[in-house]
Amino acid sequence: MTATTPKEIRDRRTQSRNKKKPTIPEPRSVWIRRLKVFVGALTFLIALVSIALQMQEKLTFSLDAPLNKDDVLTTLFRVTNSGELPLEDVRAAFFQKEMKDANGNVFMSNRGWIAVPVAHEIKVGEVVTLPPFFASMARSNSAVVSGEFGVIVTFRPAFWPFKESKAARFVIMRQPDGRSRFVQQPAGNMEKEFKSNLQP
Repeated sequence: MTATTPKEIRDRRTQSRNKKKPTIPEPRSVWIRRLKVFVGALTFLIALVSIALQMQEKLTFSLDAPLNKDDVLTTLFRVTNSGELPLEDVRAAFFQKEMKDANGNVFMSNRGWIAVPVAHEIKVGEVVTLPPFFASMARSNSAVVSGEFGVIVTFRPAFWPFKESKAARFVIMRQPDGRSRFVQQPAGNMEKEFKSNLQP
């Protein structure tokens, strides 16, 4: 029997240490878990950005006194960008229903939503007057004493790919001086009704 020399023993140990361990491919389940973690993190990031933008954008409604104090339908509606971002591609949609005059005549009822452009951009702090919605409305000469009016303004905050919306609802009420005025009310489910109206 041939004796093994100390040098041969050392060489074999060195070769054994230098041998690379075979690469074992990671199971598919590991990649699936990693993908789920990535998608979850991305979704969370998008949600954070969306919340941050919603906190930055703010659109408020206001009313001016009617141009004709005896005609509530000459009221001007305004929107103010009181947020921290410019608002782009601004449009408004409105509806009116059950408009009645002093003689009890109903001259406008449930016509549906009518969309009109407002502005390409509303800068921070800027006030914009909405189009005169009632200018072309056919009606009697009697004063309007009741009715409901809703408006939804859609816009896209700067640097954000998705559109947002803001709704306002107003009713016509007689004031102590006998004149009619718009009074803002909770919007309720107006945005839901508007979106359902957009469905083909």
